[in-house]
Amino acid sequence: KPEPVQVRAIGNVQQYSSVQVKSQVAGPLTAVFFKEGDFVRRGQLLFQIDPRPFQAALDQARANRAKDEAQANTAAVEAQRYAALFKKGVVSHEQADQMQTNADALKATLEADAAQIETATLQLGYTRITSPIDGRTGNLLVQAGNLIKENDVPLVVINQMEPIYVSFSVPAQTLAQITEYMRTHRLTVQAAPAD
Repeated sequence: KPEPVQVRAIGNVQQYSSVQVKSQVAGPLTAVFFKEGDFVRRGQLLFQIDPRPFQAALDQARANRAKDEAQANTAAVEAQRYAALFKKGVVSHEQADQMQTNADALKATLEADAAQIETATLQLGYTRITSPIDGRTGNLLVQAGNLIKENDVPLVVINQMEPIYVSFSVPAQTLAQITEYMRTHRLTVQAAPAD
C-alpha cells in the first residue's frame, strides 16, 4: 500500500515576536508585579515607577489652569466693558484694543494649560508599565528600588510563544521530491523535541 514519505530534519523553535519593555519616564522603581519566567497577558501591570512627582506636576498644571481661567474670565468682562465705554467715547480705541488683546492672550494661555494638563496626565500614566503582548517574561533586569532612566536599558524582554515559529532545512537531495508533492498535496509538518 502507499506509504507516506517522511523527511527528517533538525529545526529551531523561535518566538513569534519579542518585545523589550522600556520606561518612558525616569524615577525610582517602587514595585515589580511578576517573577522571571512568568506568563503575562497584554495590559497586565508589570512595573510601577513612583508616581508622586508626576501627580504633583498634574496638580500644579490643574491649579495653573484654574488661576488662568479666573484671569481670563475677568479679562473677558473688562474687554466687554471697555468696548462699551469706547462706543460711548469714554475711553480711547487703544485702551479698548489693549483689553481685548489681554482677553485673547489669556484665552490662548488656557489652551496651553490644557495641553500641559494632557502632557502631565500622559506622564503620570507612564509610571504604570504594562505588558504590550501576551508572552513569557525573560530575565528581570531591574529590581524594586532601582532608579530607572527614560528610554534606557530594557527592564524585561517578553517573548510571544503562541503561535510559535519552527524553522528547519531539508537535505538538498529531497528538495525536488518535496516540491513535486507540494504541487498536488498539502504537506504536513510534525515537530517533536529531540528525545
